[in-house]
Amino acid sequence: MENASNITKSSDVSIKELSVTRLPSDRIPTVNEYVQSVKAIVLQNPKMMRGDEVSGALLGNKLRTQWPRVSFSTYGFKTLGDFVDNECGLKIYRPTSVKNPTSKAAPAEAEKASTPTDPVAVPDANTLRLSLEAVEPAVIYPKLTSLMNVLAELTVRFSPMEPEALLDALGDDLPDVPAEQIRLALGLLFAVGAFRVDDDSSLMLTSDVTRVGDGIALVLGDARRRAETIEMVPKDEEIREALFGPEQEVLSAHLIDHSEGAPSHYLGVTSGARAQVHISS
Repeated sequence: MENASNITKSSDVSIKELSVTRLPSDRIPTVNEYVQSVKAIVLQNPKMMRGDEVSGALLGNKLRTQWPRVSFSTYGFKTLGDFVDNECGLKIYRPTSVKNPTSKAAPAEAEKASTPTDPVAVPDANTLRLSLEAVEPAVIYPKLTSLMNVLAELTVRFSPMEPEALLDALGDDLPDVPAEQIRLALGLLFAVGAFRVDDDSSLMLTSDVTRVGDGIALVLGDARRRAETIEMVPKDEEIREALFGPEQEVLSAHLIDHSEGAPSHYLGVTSGARAQVHISS
């Protein structure tokens, strides 16, 4: 799949590369669907195998690209390896595992080897941001105000549009937002599963993104899953600082906890009114 970085890293790349045939799913798959996706990905990518074991890094990238709204933790597992080992009938490749087929007297060592390692220390905000951006599908985070402006415009559009027409329309409606920032925002929203396809090739926001806060929540939830992928456990405020820097203060009066309908780390702004977020970047 052509990831979001191919769209966002160059202003010369056409927004048409948001090909709907490669659109990440906006759905939350059942555990069985997720298992079947794992098996299909492994079958279609034989280079992913290390002997009779699966490369977790390569598999994780493919899964995130296909199902950006979930991860192994959605189904109650601490690591992708645990999910693959226990749900998929496969074995994850662990370079540091103790492999001693001639010895049957060291169950403690084997158990120790399969125990998840401690979380990776959370680095400074800039390094964390770069680390999250690099997780597949790669993204580049736009300025928060630019992202909010784009979301505010998208949430008042009730007809699907072709990708390039959508980009042009946003450029016309947001003259104070640099074109590259609009492109970055669209690439990010594309990568986190914020769009659905209508009329074969047209895009519009998914039905659960009806306000700016919903879109911000998707971005923050996706960032949390990206951190899990690289075995980091940053706090919510550390994620917001990494993604948005000082601009996160724009959210401070509007942050809410969607704990009843979504994981507690899905935090976003409550207001989607265009007048309240149309801030020049």
